[in-house]
Amino acid sequence: MTSPTHSNFDNFIGGRWLPSLGGMTFDDENPARRGSTLGSFQSSTADDVARAIDAATEAFRAWRRTSVTDRQQYVAAFLTLLQDSRDEIARIVTRENGKTIRESRAEVDSALIEGRHHLQQAAGFFGRASAKSTRDLTTWVKLEPVGANYAGEVAERWRYVDGGGEIGVISSVTQAFCSTCNRMRLSTEGSLYTCLFAQSGHDLKSLLRAGASDDEIRNEIAAVWQLRDDRYSEIRTSQTSSAKKVEMSYIGG
Repeated sequence: MTSPTHSNFDNFIGGRWLPSLGGMTFDDENPARRGSTLGSFQSSTADDVARAIDAATEAFRAWRRTSVTDRQQYVAAFLTLLQDSRDEIARIVTRENGKTIRESRAEVDSALIEGRHHLQQAAGFFGRASAKSTRDLTTWVKLEPVGANYAGEVAERWRYVDGGGEIGVISSVTQAFCSTCNRMRLSTEGSLYTCLFAQSGHDLKSLLRAGASDDEIRNEIAAVWQLRDDRYSEIRTSQTSSAKKVEMSYIGG
C-alpha cells in the first residue's frame, strides 16, 4: 500500500510509479502537528494529467472487453486488500487529514460498504450468467430523478426504477451550488472556514480560550455565516484556480 520510494511519493500512472514531468515536488504536513513533513509529493503539470488520461484511455480498451464476472472478481480482490489494509489506511488518513483514528476507520469502512454494494448490484444485473455469455452483452438500466433530501444538498440523485438503489452526482463545475451551500468546517487549529476554497479562516480558538459562553460562540458563528460572500464555483476561472486557498486535506472534504 506504499510507494516504492521512501518519503518521496510518485504518481501511479499506467501501472508504474512515475515522477512528475515537471520535476517539482511539494511537502505535505500533518495538520495536527504544524511544521511536520509526511513526505514529498509530485507537483503535477498539465503534461502529467495528459499522460494519466492517455494511460487510462489505453487501459479502457481492454477493460471494456472484460466480462462482468471477471470485473466482479477484480473488485472483490480489491475489497479484500482494502479490508486487510484497513488500519494502515486509517493511520495514513489521520496523519494527512487530522481526523481521529476512529473517524478514519469509519472512512475506510464506508468505502468497503460502498464497494460491496456495487459488487452486489452487478450480480443483480446478470444473475448467474457465465463470463462468456456476458462478454458482449449490452445492458440498459432505467433511472428516475429523486428530489433533494434537504435544502442545500449538493448531489443530484437518481434511483433505479426496480428499487435496486440509487446514484448521486456532484457537478460543482457545471452546476455551482454556492448560493445554497450550508457547510462550514473547523480546522484542527481552531479556524472556521466557510468554503473549501477560502483564502483564510475565522479565529474561534481565541474566543474559546477567553472563556466565551455558548451564546457568544453561537452568535459569532452566525455573524461569520451571515457575512460570507464565497462564490468560488460560480466565478471559477483560470485565474481563481491559481489563487491561494485552504487545502481540502487541512479542513476535511
